[in-house]
Amino acid sequence: MGNRGNLYAVMGNPIEHSLSPYIHPLFAAQCNRSIEYEKICVALDGFPAAATSFFARPRARGLNITVPFKQQAYRLCALLSTRAQQAGAVNTIYHQSEDLYGDNTDGAGLVRDIEQNLCWEIDNKNIVVLGAGGAVRGILPALLEKSEVKIKVLNRTLEKALDLKKQFPEIEVAPLVGADGSITQPIDLLINGTSAFLNAEAFVLPQMIFNPNALAYDLIYSAQNTPFMEWAKLKGATAVSDGLGMLVEQAAESFALWESFHPETASVIEAMRKKLTTA
Repeated sequence: MGNRGNLYAVMGNPIEHSLSPYIHPLFAAQCNRSIEYEKICVALDGFPAAATSFFARPRARGLNITVPFKQQAYRLCALLSTRAQQAGAVNTIYHQSEDLYGDNTDGAGLVRDIEQNLCWEIDNKNIVVLGAGGAVRGILPALLEKSEVKIKVLNRTLEKALDLKKQFPEIEVAPLVGADGSITQPIDLLINGTSAFLNAEAFVLPQMIFNPNALAYDLIYSAQNTPFMEWAKLKGATAVSDGLGMLVEQAAESFALWESFHPETASVIEAMRKKLTTA
């Protein structure tokens, strides 16, 4: 069968929906490299063993990690990037010397999608984030690096939001339900990092006003506008986006770490959008 190039995979549970096995070969084609990319569904209690077994394979070079294993991946890695340490979560692993090196490319992917693909400026903006889980932990460090941003995190359980504030003291936090009055300034950027809208739950959000040219961004991606995007449009957001661009951009950041080549992403986002809508 011959050498099929470096071996990569995405690990998660569930994993059937993952677009990563389609994204990374498109990146590899841009630099004329041969890679093999698998998706591996891992038992909820089996991540450390699965990751260790994967890297024991001769061609294994890197892993992408998705829910619910990002914090387990953080604990598994002997070496961690600054942004992985800040997030307390890892979504990209590769071998460095004989150790596993963990990084988190989610925040970089989000910022790149918003600024380069959506042509929207994050600096000096009033940002509200819904949710305080792993996805939000991954994006906060990159958002906080921008100039003069104000970030307020709203979460169903205030305790979890307060725990997040210990890690990121610059942010403000408030409960998601019953927080009327806590959003006192018009919002420039609203980010949904919860699954609250997935099942069209009857979900009451605090009163909020959008500034002109405000953007509402859903971290999940979908073939159609997500319920959150539709809600935000009704509430007055000028622009709405799902997280498909972030998915491709964080993957590009991972690929650059692995292969020392940063791929072009616009054509890959377009291809994945087409794949979603024709599936």
